[in-house]
Amino acid sequence: MTAVQLQQTLHDRGFKVSKRQVLRDLEVLSGIFPLLCNDKGQPYGWRWGDNAVCDIPGISIAEALSLAMTEEAVRPFLPSALARVMQPQFALAKRKLQSLGSEHLFNRWQDKIASVPPTMPLLPPVVDPEILGTIQEAVLQEMQVEVAYRRLTADVAEPIRLHPLGLILRGNIMYLVATAYDYEDVRLYALHRMSGVTMLDKQREMPQGFSLAQYLEEGHGHFKSENGLISLEALVSQELGQILLETPLSLDQVIESLDDGFFVKATVPHTWQLEWWILGQSINMTVLAPKKICDLILQNMEGSIALMKSKRDISSH
Repeated sequence: MTAVQLQQTLHDRGFKVSKRQVLRDLEVLSGIFPLLCNDKGQPYGWRWGDNAVCDIPGISIAEALSLAMTEEAVRPFLPSALARVMQPQFALAKRKLQSLGSEHLFNRWQDKIASVPPTMPLLPPVVDPEILGTIQEAVLQEMQVEVAYRRLTADVAEPIRLHPLGLILRGNIMYLVATAYDYEDVRLYALHRMSGVTMLDKQREMPQGFSLAQYLEEGHGHFKSENGLISLEALVSQELGQILLETPLSLDQVIESLDDGFFVKATVPHTWQLEWWILGQSINMTVLAPKKICDLILQNMEGSIALMKSKRDISSH
């Protein structure tokens, strides 16, 4: 490898050093380790000497199992350069577990656990690897991007300049958290709706006081409405009430037992996810307050019934 290649590898791992520093270090290290320099042509190349032995630490069973289990979960969040760096570690973890044999208890652990989504499982959208890599790099380097973005209800993509603030994975869809142009409002942009991305030579600007953790805590990851927090009151069935006793809607949830179910009151963010969840409960839940939610749910249910009746009437003819 040349000094430039080593410099790039170090850069990918988060170490920003100059080519001159790399060359100085190689000179020093070659006096300690069996490193050889091919100085017969430019650029000089460096390699391990023939039959060189280097004491490289191994990997424990616990480390191997942890890496193997987390690889699928963390890979979407790793910048492409770091993912390439981690690939040997992931491969080493797999080989370590395979070397234990199929009957080893730890090697069989992954066959005994599973994670399933609590919602309707949908196939993930296709994201261009180059687009993903550029967006990850822009988030990492805190640089602006120019993207061709197609909104959900649009037929064609339009150019837009974004200030990347972070990435979130919601189910199997990855979103870029960003502001557009010089506006302060933070929006979500689905990566699979991007058909082109260019990282600009301009630093991104962050809204005053913005925090990704706080942004998600406020409910924006579930498509928060402009209404913010609401005090939800509802009558629920015995079955749903038992579920909410085990898994509350909020820390301040109050639930009271009734003859035919439960009364529930909780402070929750008004999000699209909340509306979808309430609609999905249908006969198990009657919303009492706030009135806006009651009207919205009733309107959606009446619209759904009317649509189903009209389609059924057409099909019957």
